[in-house]
Amino acid sequence: MIASSLGGVLLVSCSGSQPESSRTDADPSLPSRSEPTMSEKASPGVSPPAPTKPTTQRSQKAPPVAISPTKGQHSATDKELIAKVHQDVKKKGTIAKQDSGQTYLGEILRSQQAIKLVNGRFTTNLNELAIDNLPDNTRDYRLQVLEANEEKAIVVAIAKQPGIFSYTGAVYAQEASIPLSTICKSNQPSKAPPKQPKLVGSTIVCAPGSTAIE
Repeated sequence: MIASSLGGVLLVSCSGSQPESSRTDADPSLPSRSEPTMSEKASPGVSPPAPTKPTTQRSQKAPPVAISPTKGQHSATDKELIAKVHQDVKKKGTIAKQDSGQTYLGEILRSQQAIKLVNGRFTTNLNELAIDNLPDNTRDYRLQVLEANEEKAIVVAIAKQPGIFSYTGAVYAQEASIPLSTICKSNQPSKAPPKQPKLVGSTIVCAPGSTAIE
């Protein structure tokens, strides 16, 4: 360093060079310490989340899922089950139809017994029997009184549909006793009722081709 006085002004001259390290310009590709990094630019007061270590978890195997057959496809077992259900439904439907004929005929014969005890004779008029909702025709049967007098009444339930049975009911007067009655059922499905049963002693015997219902 050299100091000199020139016109009352003190001049200071610095000579010599700065160290190489201090003269080196900063690399523009390197971030300056005065500039915040990306992590430092985060919201003030909020520290970045600490990195978490991946946890190793044993995966559980999903339970096997049964694959149902596509629509319209059935296994042999399913087909057998479906066929059995159809047969049962058909059979029960036929039984229900037959039961309706037998039920109506039973109600008519019981009412005929009451009419005989009150009026002294049976009736050919179903309306006189005072049976609620008793039709003379149903979808499956036609009900008809074939004969009625002081001694007996013959009533039939004639099947109107194929595959069901027909019935013939008979009620006979008894001395000092309740009239005796029975229902005869055709042995085979038929649209013709069984022939008229006969009274033998104190028993009503069904005609050939029919069987008495207990």
